[in-house]
Formats: sequence, C-alpha cells, structure tokens
Amino acid sequence: MMKKGKFILSQNSKGVTLLIMKVNLILVALAMSLFIVNCNLPKNEADKTEEIVSVEQIVDVKSIAGKPLSEVEEILGSYTSKEETKVSGVGCKDNICDKYFYKDGEIEIVFINGLADWITIYKVDHLTRNKNLIQALGIEQKEPTIKAKGRLAWENIEGIKSISIFNDLDGKIQYIYIQSNTVL
Repeated sequence: MMKKGKFILSQNSKGVTLLIMKVNLILVALAMSLFIVNCNLPKNEADKTEEIVSVEQIVDVKSIAGKPLSEVEEILGSYTSKEETKVSGVGCKDNICDKYFYKDGEIEIVFINGLADWITIYKVDHLTRNKNLIQALGIEQKEPTIKAKGRLAWENIEGIKSISIFNDLDGKIQYIYIQSNTVL
C-alpha cells in the first residue's frame, strides 16, 4: 500500500511539473510578444528628448543667478511679493532666507547670503520636453546629465550647479528648478 501511495504521489508530481512548465512557456511567449509589439510603437512625448524644437527664451538665468536683489530687479522688474522661508544649513541668518516672487508668481527666487540662488520658474506648461529646452533659459544646448521620464537635469553647466526641468507624462513642462550655488 505504501508503494502504491508513493507511486500515485510521484505521478501527481510529474503532472504538476508538466503543467507548471507549460504555464511558464506560455508566459514567456506572451512576454516576448508584448516586447516585440512595444518595440515598434512610437515613443511617447516624455521620451522625445532627441527631438529638436525651436525654443523661445523665457529668462536668461545666467543674468540673475548668483546676483544681488538690485541686479535681479534690473532684469525681472520689481518683485510682486516677498516672504521668509526657513532653510537649514545654507548660511542665512537664523536659517531664515528671503524668498521673492516676480511676474505675479511665475518666478520664485530664494536669496541665500544676499544672492539669487534657488530659482523656480512656473507657468511653463506651454513648453514641451525636447533636446534643446535648456536654451529657453539662455543656456547653450548640451546633453542633460540626467534623463528620466519626468525630469531632465544638467549639473555644473555654465557656472550653475544644477538645472532641473520637470515634466508630466505627456511631456508638458510643469516647472523648472535652478540651484545656482547652494545644493542641499
């Protein structure tokens, strides 16, 4: 009786093993067919970093980055509002830095040690992700150091520590963030 039970168990194990092998083979075939189909699909907008599109300059970042308030206002005009922001470890007195807003909030600048350092540019959803988007900031076209689906970034470019351009899944730009000197 014991031998018979072992024999039945052995036959069931072989059947289960064959079933698992068939399922695995079907899954591999399905995965390969999806891969082949996806290889032939056009890239979505978020992947079009190689596309060259004419870009209108929105601001010359080099003319304001690292500059004192008076020089920034010569370029952008007077600020529309101001607030204090708490930032640790950057050298602002009592860790409080001044944040100025220009062009009705389209441009936000945190001044660190009296100089324009962290610059955020909003209302740029009319721009789409493309290879020469950096030119919209007055920066010569160079390949980004980071190419992620939602972000293009350049590090240490033309005297600026970091420029990041963030986009949604459709490639529309959400905002641009520049760290001219201080990077946390």
